[in-house]
Amino acid sequence: MKVELKGMEEMLKAVRELEDRGEALEKKALFEAGDIIKEAVSSEAPVTNRMIPERGLLKKSITRSGLKHEGGVSYVEIKPSGKAYYGKFVEFGTSKMAANPFMSRGYDKSVNKAMERAIQVFKKGLGL
Repeated sequence: MKVELKGMEEMLKAVRELEDRGEALEKKALFEAGDIIKEAVSSEAPVTNRMIPERGLLKKSITRSGLKHEGGVSYVEIKPSGKAYYGKFVEFGTSKMAANPFMSRGYDKSVNKAMERAIQVFKKGLGL
């Protein structure tokens, strides 16, 4: 007995192409959504307080990382970078300074818009 599936190679090729396109769409969606959150966090960052040595440094330091993977999950990070290491102290407070959760506020204000943008990227990329 012989079983032959015609069109199997074409189907496998289409599946591989869809997988490649899906990875590219995932990256684009995460980058665009991350940029929306980055802008919102930056807008919430204080320009000055006693922890901030240079006026506006924290606001300017907010960055979006490249694509990261952990435990089968892809993501981007939004965080202060460089000299603005003290952003975590501003966010969570210290024994001598009350918390100013600028990152949490920025995230909360923008997460829905970021999710909508990611969905738009996938829909457009898949022709839906």
